[in-house]
Amino acid sequence: MKSVLATIGAALALLANGVRADNFTITTDDYVPYTIVDGKNVSGVVTDIVAAALKAEGHTVTFVAAPWARAMSMAESGEATGTMPWFKTPEREEKFLYSDAVIDAKNVIFFRKGGKLKKDLAWESYADLGAYRMGGVIGYWYVDGFKKANIKLQLVKRDEQNVKKLDAERIDAFITDELVGRALIKKIFPGKEGEFETVDKPDSAAALYVIVRKGNAAGETMVASLNAGLLKLKEAGELEQIVAKYVR
Repeated sequence: MKSVLATIGAALALLANGVRADNFTITTDDYVPYTIVDGKNVSGVVTDIVAAALKAEGHTVTFVAAPWARAMSMAESGEATGTMPWFKTPEREEKFLYSDAVIDAKNVIFFRKGGKLKKDLAWESYADLGAYRMGGVIGYWYVDGFKKANIKLQLVKRDEQNVKKLDAERIDAFITDELVGRALIKKIFPGKEGEFETVDKPDSAAALYVIVRKGNAAGETMVASLNAGLLKLKEAGELEQIVAKYVR
């Protein structure tokens, strides 16, 4: 009995000293297919990658769904270990420690096979897209750029509408996040995924990260473990397998 109590006491001491942290809490919101919030259930490309990476290092993770602002504040206050997925900004880097890149998010030009555009389209600026009927979403990052290039966009409220317009050949192309676009095509036109294509040259690309408040010991432990686990997943080729589940 004494040996059992001693073992339990030693384990508790290790936990108290922060040597081991078996379960972490990460907040997130809906960003399909990177994160998919269905009530209290959270799944998605980034959640699966992060869970697998931490599992590879002997840890578990609980994902908590919250609006983006709340998700960030919970990580900042220490109510949660961290939050995801976020892009890097100078303002965030002042307060938060970033993990290694979980996945690279690329914004690409979608078009229908057999249409005017080709995968190897040589374009350098929005001005080079003037010969095409381009769809766009109100408020997206590229709207001002197209306006400055004197190219009129057919603007809608959501990417879903551009997918449908592209299928109906009412536009020649539109720009959005590659995984977001592919997930929408799979959802709206299941079985027709092969009829849509993307231009090789992306519009832009940026990595997505898990972030934790600087000085949060549990968060720093999580980031170290996550980085080690991500490396294992990459070496084993598991990252591509996780992504494929959501977009192919």
